Amino acid sequence: MNVIVLEPFGGGSHAAWCEGWQRYSRHRVTVLDLPAVHWKWRSRHAALTLAERARQAWSAGERFEAVVCSDMLDVPAWKGLVGEPLASLPTITYFHENQLTYPLAEGQQRDYHYGYTNILSVLASDQAWFNSEFHRQEFQQAAAEWLRRMPDFRHLDLFTAAMARSRVMPPGIEPSPMSESSMSASPMSASSMSASSKSKSSGGPGGDSSRSDRRSHGFPPARPLRLGWVARWEHDKRPDRFVELVARLVREAIPFELILLGQRFARDTGDALRQLREVAGQRIRFDAFAQSPEEYWRQLGQIDVVVSTADHEFFGIGVCEAIEAGVVPLLPNRLAYPEILHRITGSPQADRYLYTSLDDAAQRLESWLSDPAAHLPPAPSMQRYHWPRMAEEYDARIESIDRSHLRCVSVRPRSKN
Repeated sequence: MNVIVLEPFGGGSHAAWCEGWQRYSRHRVTVLDLPAVHWKWRSRHAALTLAERARQAWSAGERFEAVVCSDMLDVPAWKGLVGEPLASLPTITYFHENQLTYPLAEGQQRDYHYGYTNILSVLASDQAWFNSEFHRQEFQQAAAEWLRRMPDFRHLDLFTAAMARSRVMPPGIEPSPMSESSMSASPMSASSMSASSKSKSSGGPGGDSSRSDRRSHGFPPARPLRLGWVARWEHDKRPDRFVELVARLVREAIPFELILLGQRFARDTGDALRQLREVAGQRIRFDAFAQSPEEYWRQLGQIDVVVSTADHEFFGIGVCEAIEAGVVPLLPNRLAYPEILHRITGSPQADRYLYTSLDDAAQRLESWLSDPAAHLPPAPSMQRYHWPRMAEEYDARIESIDRSHLRCVSVRPRSKN
């Protein structure tokens, strides 16, 4: 198949998703994207801009068979502007996030026009794909509640029917760069080799050869364990709670070190990061946004336990990449985290990585850090989410939509002249 992907916001996780599917798909995946700035303006003009670009590609001889749109695209507007035959192709909208439940910073007000565009895009698509079941349920509930508040013409029945066709299609993650040559090995041994190789290649302070043993046997390194932060430094990730956890460990005189990754924004990073630097001091071994994939994976390879204190997470790609690097997760027992861990570990094994309160998280960290040989669980394997496997699921799903779409077209009554 020849698939066209329309992405108004071609950066970050959106770009990584496009590139991952494009790289591993058995289909030809053509991406039309726009720079990842001015998201509100992108959401408004992208339907027109990407309609023009799609028509140009068609005029140049491209023959697309299916259309995949990002949630930032106004799909019905794009279909109206692009015209036939592109408007009649099987269409999927992929939801990385949505504008009805995306967390707002303090003082911001939600613009429901963008949320309603998400609803209309679901209705205009053959199928909507969501990156997690948590996301799908949260969006459906928020959209239904908002529609019920409208004075009339709510079309809740149409929205409910469209959501019944939706599917959960998690994003893939790239196999750890150090393990690509070991992809044919078992999930455990491939990941262990990856982590061990990264530790040895990093050199300098803290490089340890026990990382492969940790995944398989829970062996600790000779140095203090390292906690890692991989999320954006923004309000919805609640870095203030992470500061609280670290401060408690410092008060208890428990040895540990920190690796602080994640994108930084001047408007949100300030207080929490300043407080963390004051509290942790010399325990911080790395404190920056990694400027290259190589540096990013190298630093992931130095983390022993990755902690999330997020209030909101539609999926959690950073945490998944840390686990792929051989890191033990400690995550809230809510949001998208439980379904990810249940998918890769099964139940009840997932429970040992999930905490129910900040006090629970602190107690687990104190136990893991004080005696890791006895209490630190092994890092699970993320092979279930590797792009080569996820691309197969994407390809099969879009093929089934194409066949279903053709059946629907073949039984439509033709108008009489």
